[in-house]
Amino acid sequence: MHKKLTALCMFSLLTLVCLYAVSEASSLPDDKTFDSAKKALVLMSEKKYDQAIDVLCAKSWITAADMKSTIDSHCRHLYGLKVQTTYAVSWSSGEETYLAVPFEEPSDGYISALLLTLNSSQHFDSLSFVHWSEIDSALRMSSAVRWCKEYKPSYRIFID
Repeated sequence: MHKKLTALCMFSLLTLVCLYAVSEASSLPDDKTFDSAKKALVLMSEKKYDQAIDVLCAKSWITAADMKSTIDSHCRHLYGLKVQTTYAVSWSSGEETYLAVPFEEPSDGYISALLLTLNSSQHFDSLSFVHWSEIDSALRMSSAVRWCKEYKPSYRIFID
């Protein structure tokens, strides 16, 4: 009887862990949300702030002047880049959900990235610009991560 009860408890615990992981992963954004974030970054790099705000549905929390000011003070080099639109990642940390789009292939920690937070309705509600090293640290600490297309370095390191 004790073995059956232990087995039932273990099965229940594993089921709960699986359900928690599925529910946490389902709270991450869909492909359309990733596409909106990548498109907004391209528009920001082209100095089309009003269009970027429209794509993010952000008129309630940021103005074109504020967006320009934020870019000018934190990552002015965005204007001279042809930003990549392949990689983007989302993760949750506590009650917060984040989505990040690196400006370039995230080959090192110094690459700049657009960082967006999403509310419980999966709508964007803030933006900032950070280095990829901060994103990488957050990803390592999160239990739920979803890549639009996972970044895998295109080079190999051989140790002599």
